[in-house]
Amino acid sequence: MRKLLFCLMLVILFSCPALADAPEYVEGEVLVVLNAPLSAYSTYSITETAGINAYSQAILYQAEAFARDFGLEALNTFSEIAVISGKSIIHLRSEHKSTEELIQELSSVPYVESVHPNRIRELFEASAAQTTGDYISENAQYALTPNDPHFAEQWGMVNIGMPEVWARTTGSDTICVAVMDTGIAYNHQDINANMTRDSFGNFGRRFKNGAQSSDPMDSDGHGTQVAGIIGAVGNNNIGVAGINWKVKMLAVNVMPDRRAIDVDVINGINYVLSEKNKGLNIRVVNMSFGGWDAPISDNSPFGTAVKSLSDAGIICTIAVGNETENISSPSSLRRGLRVYPACFRFATTISVGSISAGSARSSFSNFSSEWVDIAAPGNSIFSTALNNRYGMLSGTSMSAPHVAGAAALLFAAYPSETATQIKTRILEGARKIGISDGYWKSGILDVAGAYNYSGFNVPVT
Repeated sequence: MRKLLFCLMLVILFSCPALADAPEYVEGEVLVVLNAPLSAYSTYSITETAGINAYSQAILYQAEAFARDFGLEALNTFSEIAVISGKSIIHLRSEHKSTEELIQELSSVPYVESVHPNRIRELFEASAAQTTGDYISENAQYALTPNDPHFAEQWGMVNIGMPEVWARTTGSDTICVAVMDTGIAYNHQDINANMTRDSFGNFGRRFKNGAQSSDPMDSDGHGTQVAGIIGAVGNNNIGVAGINWKVKMLAVNVMPDRRAIDVDVINGINYVLSEKNKGLNIRVVNMSFGGWDAPISDNSPFGTAVKSLSDAGIICTIAVGNETENISSPSSLRRGLRVYPACFRFATTISVGSISAGSARSSFSNFSSEWVDIAAPGNSIFSTALNNRYGMLSGTSMSAPHVAGAAALLFAAYPSETATQIKTRILEGARKIGISDGYWKSGILDVAGAYNYSGFNVPVT
């Protein structure tokens, strides 16, 4: 049985503990990064099934040879990430050496680019008891108000300008969002029509402890709340309205127990890239999880994986956590630490903090004018829940999918624009609130402002 070792700073689920525990990792395991086999690029056509299979085999041979050299077991390889990045991530285990010993030994190997523990990441959900205060509308003139019975409780949709945008576009079922979370209740009455199936005919995939299975059903509810924000069917006279009334969502269940080890997240990213390469038009990935860690390099296993999504032209929206910390200058307990994956700085990553009604920073939200790109509604967000129900959650976990949904909607409105252009729309179109306070780099999400941003072309009418 795997033994979990506590080391420095664990991200916890609620917004206001006085202290943080230490992040965990799986003892006796590491993730290493090597250059991928160069011969595979010249020998195989990695755009065809036979070539992909051959390339995957080359990656596996490399991993097994490396493991043998050091008396280790190679547990996982990630060929889709290798195709994008040119780097091979290998998940290794030792029966006799500790993680610390493995890091010390493998870090000295000249051709090892980086070696890291297989850490555990947590959800960024705050207490469901958080309140929003008075209901405040940012847009007095509604252009299109959906008939969903709980829309009046969705203060965030008005705050970010959705009624104005819905008069022009309600999304497209040609755009896919991958929800990396606790899964999705894909049979929910307000979600099912906006689910997609993968190349195996499933609604997604489930990853746990390095293994995977074909059913991504959510047994927790967190991922279903996230999915409802992004894409609950709107104007159907049922429940709530998502930012996209039409969209396709893929469930990538990397947190079946409300937390995930890095190898499961990397496995999930590898799966997303594989499905995109097979023709699923994945344009956005949402990650409402993370943890405090010492600064992680871009060529780390985790960094390599996230960067591969960016390099594939996929926008990654990432929650920044709920400890009320200034990430640029955290408390003494977290001094020298950052929140990952939110603090990766790649071309299409967007880190997201939380606001309450009235656009004030949520009391629990981490913040930084350096590390937090934008803020979005995160207090008492009403959305889909398990068993065809609806409920309210708070946290930056709820903020990130507002930005993910916005990105998907903008891809539908501007299909010829790149991921970096859509990111620019989102950041440039933001309301410039909280910048002078040092909370956010670009301000607060304004989907109407992003839609109307004229830096690239004339808005669709």
